[in-house]
Formats: sequence, structure tokens, C-alpha cells
Amino acid sequence: MATSRLMRWVGACLLICTSIAPVNAQFELEAKWVPDHANTLVLINADQIFGSAIATKENWAATGAGAYERGLSIVPPGVGKVMLASQIDLEYLEPIWTIGVFAKGNTSNAVAKLAEQDGREVEQVGSRDLVALSGDQYVVQLDGSTVGVVTPANRQTLARWLKDGDAGRVRLSEYLSNALAFADKNADVIIAFDLENLISKSAARSRLINFESIRASDVDALADAMSKLQGLTLGITIRDGITGALRIDFADGTSGINLVSKKFILEALANNGVMINDFLDWEITTEGTRAVFSGPMTTSGIRKISSLINQPIRAQFADSPGGQQAQPASMGKSTRQYFDTIDLYFRELDEFLRGPRHTNARAYARWFDKYANKIDGLSVRNVDPQMVEFGANISEGFRDVSQGLFSSDATVVGRQATERGVNSSFFYSDYNYGYRSNSSIRKNIKAQEYSKAAETARGILENMRNQIGSMRRDMTARYEDF
Repeated sequence: MATSRLMRWVGACLLICTSIAPVNAQFELEAKWVPDHANTLVLINADQIFGSAIATKENWAATGAGAYERGLSIVPPGVGKVMLASQIDLEYLEPIWTIGVFAKGNTSNAVAKLAEQDGREVEQVGSRDLVALSGDQYVVQLDGSTVGVVTPANRQTLARWLKDGDAGRVRLSEYLSNALAFADKNADVIIAFDLENLISKSAARSRLINFESIRASDVDALADAMSKLQGLTLGITIRDGITGALRIDFADGTSGINLVSKKFILEALANNGVMINDFLDWEITTEGTRAVFSGPMTTSGIRKISSLINQPIRAQFADSPGGQQAQPASMGKSTRQYFDTIDLYFRELDEFLRGPRHTNARAYARWFDKYANKIDGLSVRNVDPQMVEFGANISEGFRDVSQGLFSSDATVVGRQATERGVNSSFFYSDYNYGYRSNSSIRKNIKAQEYSKAAETARGILENMRNQIGSMRRDMTARYEDF
């Protein structure tokens, strides 16, 4: 069970010691707000991202709100730096708590604005203003240019967190502290997972024997390496283009690191339904106690990475701190932005099931559920009610696709179980006859069931395509500025 969680973590990146390495100055102030026992850290330098050559060329800053809605920047408009820290239950891959710190922004009245938007009261904890929002969140004014978001919204925990942060003691694990130091020099986005002591060698071995990308003779060596895994760090650098690198770090003296191949990583991603097209063109190298999987990235890839990040912020939080729009957009324009975002998500997911490189549709199953969540989180302020209902229907359809692709596994397991203990099977066709190995039969069963699930998914998406066309016509007729 634990090894399965490990492979999910490898998929999510493609997502507390006493000896602390020196903290880089860029995120030093934010680091003091990380509570004890954090095992996940996300660092984003929005100033560098929006100051990059590609952002300048494509004018990202002028469309910051739209980029945030689409997950392009992973940053609310007007915020210069973001740090997210979480303690993740690695058994169930669910966050126990998440802290967000949003700095260097126009956030002096963020709490008051959010309270006004939601019709809630501004409260105080100590000398600081805070507001409780739906979604089990507290937003607290840390200082004039920094806002903190805490979930779940436990007032006593919040008060203790503020007291510890004011004391200024950095409590990061050694692995996360090194990731923090790495951020300023090498990347604009850092996502790091501290995975020390996550998995035993025997548990790793029991999972790895089913990997098609691993030779039976290599299972023991690779299982030993997995048991000595220290963590994963994904770095994204945005200059005149976008590049990414996934570092897989092991303890000193680990052997078998060279067995962490590209095929192994892609299989781990596919097994958990979190394949990103960008990874197909990446290459892997090993250096010392580290394997590095790297290559070019697209904005589509960044969107998917952002959907894996547990962000304790709601869509309306983006409207308040940035303050980029003095007046709300007309209903026609707001409705069009909402529609364009859904259309963008649909086109990306539809391409998964149509691209010639995508032979295993289930490899992309999780994104349908993640994008359904993204649609549910879009701001519906000033959006036509019919369009909001349309968005809910598309979200439900995405979840149906995800469930269908994942449930095909149950059918595969059931059919393959009937083949256990059978060494071979006679087959006959118009062109040939002979004996097929049990392994070959199992692979064919998997291909057949995934193909059926993909065909059903295509049918659902075809229905969505018709809905999208109809909705575009209706809204164009209704609003001149749609």
C-alpha cells in the first residue's frame, strides 16, 4: 500500500530535522511561517515569472487575472511571491493542513475587502485582522504587504502559528530547507516533497515486480533505492521559454540509481493517471545520489502541475489583493472569460484521447477529475446563470470520464485473474495459430479494456463538444460583448 502511495508522489511531481541548512534570503522571511512537520513546500517567484522574456513578449501581466483563472501563473494577480507549506498524509495523499503566504503584493486591506465581498465580519487574533471564509479557511493580515491563508480554520492553531512565526524560528526539514535554498538560484517555481523513511525495501519490492519497465533481475536493486528515497523536487524555470526538471534524491551510498529510467518514471505516472504530454520529450540523467528528469514545458503542462498543488485560496481571493480591475467587467465579458476557460480545459482534455501518442488513455484519467475541480473553483461573479449551470454540467462530465477510465482497472484485474496459473493459451485466427503466453494475454486484456473505456470517454466528450457549440451560439446572441 505504501509503495503505491510512493508511485503516486512520483506521478504528482511529474508532485523536520534539527540540523537546518542556511536559508536563502529571497524566501527567508516567508520561511519563518512554515509550521513544524511540513513535508511539502511550494515556492513561486511571480516577480521573476512576469519579468521573464516570454512573459513580456506575450504580455502575461496585462492578462494576469485570466492567467490565474487558467492556472498559468499559479499566483493571484498582484502578488509577488508565494509560499505554500503542507503536511500531507502520505497514506491517503490528503493534506492535514496547508499554510499559504502571499507576499510583496497590494494586500494592505485584503482581509477587509474579503470580509466585505462575503458579507463577513473582520475578527482579530492578537493584534492581527482575520476573516473566516467558506471552505474552512482563515485569511490573516500578517503585515502591510503579506497575507496568510490557513486551512483548516482552527483558531487556536492559528494563534499558535502566528506566535511561532513572530519568533522567527525556521523549522523546515533539511530536505525542504535545501529546496528553499535552491529556489533563488535555479527556478521560478519549486515544488518539493520530503519523502524520507516513506517506504521499506520489502514493500517497494512487492509493488515493483508488476512494473513492465523493470527487468526481474533489477527489482531488488531498485527496491533498495526506493527505500532510501529522500525526496522529490520539481523546478520550473521561465525565461524566453519554459523548462522543467524533476530531481529524485536518494541517501548517500545508495546503489541502483541508474535503474531509475525514463520508462520507469513514465510508467509510474501512467499507472496513477497523471501523465503530462511534456514528459514524453524529457530525458533522464543520473549524477551521484540524484536522478534528474528534465526537458521543455508548455503552459498546458504548468496548468496540470498547478492542479496538483493544494492551494488554500479561493477564486475571489484573486480579486481582492491584486486590485487590478477597478470596475467589474460587464456580464457579457465575465461570461465570456468563464466560457473561454472551460473551452480551454475541454480542448486540452479532448486532445488526450485523440493524440496518436496517447496509447494508454487511463494515463490521463486523473486530470479530468482535477480539471472538474478547477471549473468548480472558477469565479462566477457576474457570470450568466445559464453559463454557470453549463459549467457544472461540464464538470460532472469530466468526473464521469475520470471514473470510467479508472474503473476500467477493476475489469482488467477481474479478467486477468482468470488467467492466473495458466502458462499459455492456444489461439487461432484467419492468419495464424499457436500458443500465446499468459503475460501476453494479460497485456491484451489491459489494452482491450482501456480501449473500451477510452471509446466511452470520447462519446461523453463528443456530447460536451455539442453543448459547447450550442452555448457559444446562445451567449453570442444574448450579449454584444461576449
